[in-house]
Amino acid sequence: MNHEKSNGHITCFREWKELELRSNKNKTIDDENLRLMKQEEKYWKSALKRIIAFNPLMNEYLHKIHDNETKVQYLSKDVQNEMIKLLANVVQNEIISL
Repeated sequence: MNHEKSNGHITCFREWKELELRSNKNKTIDDENLRLMKQEEKYWKSALKRIIAFNPLMNEYLHKIHDNETKVQYLSKDVQNEMIKLLANVVQNEIISL
């Protein structure tokens, strides 16, 4: 039996051609995973913006950084820890509400 006519070769050739078609149309598993990750990233950026909007001090601080109105600044460890706790509570509430 000729290799090119064997069932194994024919199956592999079909799978290879199918992958080639999906790759050309951006329909591979990797493309779908990347799309889902970008969607998740967009969701959490939006959630973080909503959280910051309720904290006037943090909102003002981030706007100054974004608009280059301030030089590099560092938050104290107490402020950092408070911010982490606040964000953790919001994330936990978001997860629980799912």
